[in-house]
Amino acid sequence: MGTRLYVGNLSFDTTPDTLREVFSALGTVSDLHVATDRDTGRARGFAFVTMGSEDEARRAISDAVISEKSRSSASSSNADSNALRVRTMRASSSGG
Repeated sequence: MGTRLYVGNLSFDTTPDTLREVFSALGTVSDLHVATDRDTGRARGFAFVTMGSEDEARRAISDAVISEKSRSSASSSNADSNALRVRTMRASSSGG
């Protein structure tokens, strides 16, 4: 089973394909979900990426090179220089 990551500080123009391209350079992406606004369909600025292994997830978390600027140049969209926030998802506790 892979390790699920929270990815924040995304551009609102981020697409799943662009994000997959960035994280695929760091390892196997087994699942990816970019949160979108229900009314506009636009990205909400965060996503969830499941990497194939714990080592690949650690590499994604520690990789300081990932930034809006590098992703934007790959996708030819608007450039921002904000670094992504990437961290391991915590297991949720059951209950209410």
